[in-house]
Amino acid sequence: MESLETKTKAELRGELTRLRDEVDKTDDSIVGLIVRRFKLCEQIACVKYWLGMSIEDNGRESEVHTRTDTAAARNGGYDYVPTIRIIYNTIMGRAKDLQRKIIDAMKYGRRS
Repeated sequence: MESLETKTKAELRGELTRLRDEVDKTDDSIVGLIVRRFKLCEQIACVKYWLGMSIEDNGRESEVHTRTDTAAARNGGYDYVPTIRIIYNTIMGRAKDLQRKIIDAMKYGRRS
C-alpha cells in the first residue's frame, strides 16, 4: 500500500470509504456465520436432550478455545487471541442460553 503521508485528503477519504466497505462486507460474512453456528447449536440442543446430556461441556469449550486461539495465531493475529477468546466466550455463553431455552421447551412442551 502506498504511504498514507503522500496521499491527498481526497485520496485518504476514498481510502477510508474503501476500507469501511471491506469492514461492512466482513461484518455481513461474520453475522451469517454466527447465525449458522447458532442454528447448529439448536440442533445440538435437541441431540443433547435426547441423549440426556448436560448443556455444560467444559471439555468442548476448551477444545473450541484451543482451536480458535490456534486459528487466530495461524492467521497472523497473535495480538488478537485475547479478544477472540472474549468473543468466543460470549458466543458460547449465548449458545448455551439458546440450548437451555430449547431444552426447556422440549421438556415442558413449550414453543418459543
